Amino acid sequence: MYRRPTHLPSSPRPPWNRRGMLLVLAVILWLAAVLAYTAGAWEMAAYRLIVDGGILVVWLVAATGAGSVLLPLFRATDSKTDPGLLRWTTAIALGLGVFSLTTLGLGLGGWLNRATAIALLALGTLAGAAKLVRDRHRLDVPRSWFSVSGDWAWAGLIAVPFVGLMTAAAMLPPYLLWTPEEPHGYDVVEYHLQVPREWYEAGKIVPLHHNVFSFFPLNVEMHYLLAMHLRGGPWAGMYLAQFMHGAFVTLSVLAACGFASRAWGDKCETACSAIGSSASATVAGLAMAATPWLTQLGAIAYDEGGLLLFGTLAIGWAVRAVRDRDRRIRALALAGTMAGFACGSKLTAVPEILIVTAVVVAAFLLFAPGLREERLPRRASAVIVFGLTGLLCFAPWLVRTWAWSGNPVFPELPSLFGHGYFSDVQIERWKRAHSPRPDQNSVAARLHAGWVDVLGSWQFGFLLIPTALAAVIVDYRSPDVWFLGAMLFLLAVFWLAFTHLQGRFFILAVPICAMLIARLSWTALPVLAIQAVVAFVPLNLHVLTPARRQIIPAVLGREDLSWLTPPAMQSVPKDAPLVLVGDAKAFVFQRPMSLLTYRTVFDADTSDGRGIIEAWAGATQKAGTQWLLIDPIELERFERTYQPFPPLPAEIAAHREPYVMQR
Repeated sequence: MYRRPTHLPSSPRPPWNRRGMLLVLAVILWLAAVLAYTAGAWEMAAYRLIVDGGILVVWLVAATGAGSVLLPLFRATDSKTDPGLLRWTTAIALGLGVFSLTTLGLGLGGWLNRATAIALLALGTLAGAAKLVRDRHRLDVPRSWFSVSGDWAWAGLIAVPFVGLMTAAAMLPPYLLWTPEEPHGYDVVEYHLQVPREWYEAGKIVPLHHNVFSFFPLNVEMHYLLAMHLRGGPWAGMYLAQFMHGAFVTLSVLAACGFASRAWGDKCETACSAIGSSASATVAGLAMAATPWLTQLGAIAYDEGGLLLFGTLAIGWAVRAVRDRDRRIRALALAGTMAGFACGSKLTAVPEILIVTAVVVAAFLLFAPGLREERLPRRASAVIVFGLTGLLCFAPWLVRTWAWSGNPVFPELPSLFGHGYFSDVQIERWKRAHSPRPDQNSVAARLHAGWVDVLGSWQFGFLLIPTALAAVIVDYRSPDVWFLGAMLFLLAVFWLAFTHLQGRFFILAVPICAMLIARLSWTALPVLAIQAVVAFVPLNLHVLTPARRQIIPAVLGREDLSWLTPPAMQSVPKDAPLVLVGDAKAFVFQRPMSLLTYRTVFDADTSDGRGIIEAWAGATQKAGTQWLLIDPIELERFERTYQPFPPLPAEIAAHREPYVMQR
């Protein structure tokens, strides 16, 4: 292990080598990067940064305020030993999680509107202000932070172009930037933004039997719904929603920095003793920020940001709990809370975070040599506390989905909890769509998918996982390394054995690898600098294609998405009822939901001999009253990849572009 000296230098640092100066320079470089990417549309970029960015700042301040009031209740942190960055990211994540569940409750009751959305942020801000007044004696800590030497933190400027690219990309309409490759924007306009849009128009959170994804836990999407209320509409709020997801991703990077600094960082003897190791924190942050997946996902309204933020905090606090006997149960209660919020963000967090973390914690408490002298009931109670707090924070979503469908995790586990409103055909289609392809069922094929989509994928930065494995070998005696290594191994087993082998579903490995790489401290910086260069090139090749360079100035920050709809839509009257057959990108159709009908491929019930038109549009209406927009290309894709699915009728297969018909 390479470590820096454990004391601050006695000689004064030059004014330019201060963290305050570093922060100012980082902001200047970030703005320069954003303006460079948005050249030709800088007025709109400035508008989005000022208006949506300003609301985002207020939103994050409110979340920090709410979380700072709740965090002391756990009594898991110590202002003298824990870095301010770690305490702040934990507090803001607590606030964001509470905001999600509060929005869910308000929406289910029909009480969510612009006034209550503003009131929620105002209450969070006032709570934080009250706590700040009470703790005003700690105001010297931020001042100390700004005056401390930047040291290795200057290397963090390497991450600024990635953040600039992510910010600029978040000002582009959803479904535009990375299509047709992953992360495909189809899911964004099908449900990540579309479901909140429908709940916004309905004025209430209700089950959508034409969009099964509305039955998912949607902690992150609750913030998208809140954004729509704050901005006064679905399309007015979509860029704020994308900024919020970028904030989730950015906060996950900062959380990893905080844990790297706290866990194996240097200690100071001054008022800023909780700052920790600049080198370790910088390495952890760079390892994550220079992974292209995070830049790509942070720019669009997905839900992986919640998985990353809450998952990083759950794992980090669990690592700390294992080696902190005095605060173990309290730290595991905090870790369980974050695990529950992660499960409420994405169902895959149940096995990946809640279950796997509980298993690893239990294994350490039962078998680690230094812990076996503790009484077994005390060790067991710690694991139970983690599980109970996790389930408690996940429970609102389980109860809601159970009340709607009879299955708390519908449409998953239908054989155990029930089919809900799905027919046997729909259940089978769901199962096949979320399983590996037939040619990937063998062990060799799954391992090959891991090589191609993870280890050999530019989106994971090529060097991230090998460097993390090297850190395990170098520091194999550390219990923290064993813990994180076990998490990474079990995550890989789950991904290979129980997912449909998409690289995006392995994203939780990024913060785990980053915290492992931080063990190498400054020796990892050259490797991460190479990773940053190698990663930044393909990212820019995706953004700066000639076609995108031409279209970006015209569409950046615009709320009109009519140009994304098929040309055939021009013949449909604006006040006519429209049914989308095959196309589920409902968010790009800017007409009231009272005039728009669609179904996801999983909600189209083709059992009992129903044809495609009937499955999507229902029984025949009065002649001439219903307009159908039929997408033959999408229907052909469904026939290839979403079996069981009826053969495409000849009259549909004869078309090569979306077309309109009346019936």
